[in-house]
Amino acid sequence: MSGSRLADRVLLLGWDGAEPETLRTLLLNGRLPVLQSLLERGSCLELATPRPLFARSAWTSLATGKYPHEHGVLHDLCINVYGDQLQPITRHNRTTSALWNILHRAGLQTHIVGWPVSHPAESLTGIFVSDRFASPESTPLLTQQDGPTVLPREAFSHLDDRRVSQSEAEEIALSQLLPAQLIGLREYSRVEAACRDILAQSATLFRTIRWCLDVQPWNFSACVFPGFHRSHELAHSLERLSPTGPELSKHLISGCYEHHDLLLGQILSQVDDSTYILVISPTGPQAATSSVLGAHNNHATFGSMNRNAGLAVFKGPNVLRLTRTMSRNLLDIAPTILTMFGLPYGEDMGGRPMLECFEPGLTPSSVETWDIQSTNTTPQSNEWKEDREDNPKEEVYHLAVEYLIELGYVDPLDIAAQNSVNLCRRTTELNRAISLLDAGQIDKSIDVINDLKEDHYDSHRAHFLLAEALFRARRFEASRQEIDLLMCRGFENPQLYYLAAANEFADRRYDRALDELACTQRGISRFPGAMLLAGNVHLRKRDFSAAQEAFEQSIVSDGPTASALDGLAAVKIHLGKPEEAAMHALDAIDQSSTLDRAHYHLAIALILLNKPNEAIGALRNWASLDPMAAAPYRWMARVHQLQLADPVRANACRLLGKEVIRRRRTSLANQRAAST
Repeated sequence: MSGSRLADRVLLLGWDGAEPETLRTLLLNGRLPVLQSLLERGSCLELATPRPLFARSAWTSLATGKYPHEHGVLHDLCINVYGDQLQPITRHNRTTSALWNILHRAGLQTHIVGWPVSHPAESLTGIFVSDRFASPESTPLLTQQDGPTVLPREAFSHLDDRRVSQSEAEEIALSQLLPAQLIGLREYSRVEAACRDILAQSATLFRTIRWCLDVQPWNFSACVFPGFHRSHELAHSLERLSPTGPELSKHLISGCYEHHDLLLGQILSQVDDSTYILVISPTGPQAATSSVLGAHNNHATFGSMNRNAGLAVFKGPNVLRLTRTMSRNLLDIAPTILTMFGLPYGEDMGGRPMLECFEPGLTPSSVETWDIQSTNTTPQSNEWKEDREDNPKEEVYHLAVEYLIELGYVDPLDIAAQNSVNLCRRTTELNRAISLLDAGQIDKSIDVINDLKEDHYDSHRAHFLLAEALFRARRFEASRQEIDLLMCRGFENPQLYYLAAANEFADRRYDRALDELACTQRGISRFPGAMLLAGNVHLRKRDFSAAQEAFEQSIVSDGPTASALDGLAAVKIHLGKPEEAAMHALDAIDQSSTLDRAHYHLAIALILLNKPNEAIGALRNWASLDPMAAAPYRWMARVHQLQLADPVRANACRLLGKEVIRRRRTSLANQRAAST
């Protein structure tokens, strides 16, 4: 079943590794005029990105609308068919349909350029350019057996002429990344070469997407620019290079963002005002670096924080101009794009269409799934099919594997190579457990972790992740035992103390929770989320002044999150300030319309302000968000009885509340019966 079609053309431009805080700073200083113009005419979204947080997994989650354990991209490397060596991950490791596969089946013209984990190219009604087409010059050359970088093949010669090499990088663009007085100096030759390589790759992608937009009609086009995360990696190295490193790093980062803003402006000049524009970065630079051989950043493997790692700017004819940044999930992007084209989204996708971004009238529809067949059987050109059939066990990227050996990621000695394979397998399973946990499949996650613990009892990652999973399963004592085990082994970091504090808070040990939170501040000024949890602890202790201070500090350090704003609303209610409570609750709902607590606090504030009809509306929203909650109906009954003097409706609300309780008890009984 299809819904109403809103868009004829959607252009998605990916800024891989762009940091939200850097974007905000440069926008505030007027350094990104093109992006600023999009913001002024559209919406800004903060995106919660499913863990594990590394770039290839995040981009695949965006493309499929699925969690990593569902789409299969759980590591930058995979194990070959013989089980004795590692190879770079390719699109053949993706196990679900991507957005472009769905649009192709629907008969829409689609161009894809440089999307991570997209090699070898796929056959579409349009042009497909894999992420290996514009690879850095240091990357090993591909052979015919590695598969095509461009389909249809007749487009390759046109695009090959548009490649840009390091030596062709324009000096004026180079001076954006590296101060002009340093260009040509011998001691900065390696830095200059790296900057030229970044510019050459961005220029190649820029020329490619512009040619694709011009040469064929299209409905959906996407291009991903990896220059941001490469610039952040280079900047990190520069900071340790010399005393002038931090200054060079700052120049490089700001120059990279400004350069891509210029490219954005030239690309947008090719489309008209009826085109919907989406500029998106699923992860910041802390997650953009690859997780080769398990070298994860902390957010990728540890931490129970649900942080907004991504940012998106959305503009189009029917997109609302919102003054506040909304919080959504990266998994909502694919269902939203499908809905815009009048296509049903898959009910097995992890996200849902972002209807609140649009003017009223957009009607979504759904199907059970789009994964009718494996994406590994996506139609290819006959030539590529023959290559695969003639070499059934010939692994793609065999030259790239040799390159990994040269870099030291894979040891040519059999024992060391097998150790690398085992580490890759273990890290992949850990990431699978993380993804299952974030998807709410807690029991399955615990099973995966316990299997890992049997083989690797000394794995700190497995024990930490098990502690988090047990906490989410409300098995607080078991979680505490895992935390104590890690601390006895000398493993201490802010994430572990934060999890310990959350455990104590959930178990109503509030003073101990505050003690654990104090430990999260060792070595850093503010651990993300610590002040928010502290505010909730003080709120439970009814220390409202301390709670208010903690929530306000959370807003300063972590931004105006919906939870912090809702916490302030709760504080203001207890302090007898319903006007301020209503304001904070509305701000929280603007940030996240699905936060049921904010609707509850708004309702209470409206009741105190003697606005019963508005309070009933807020309570209905709460009930719709939490169908198994009876409390909204009790409050509605109270408002109808005491403020509206309507005993008939009050009694009807009581009956609805009792029906919810009956359904809840039936559901619980069914769950117990199923478990036995």
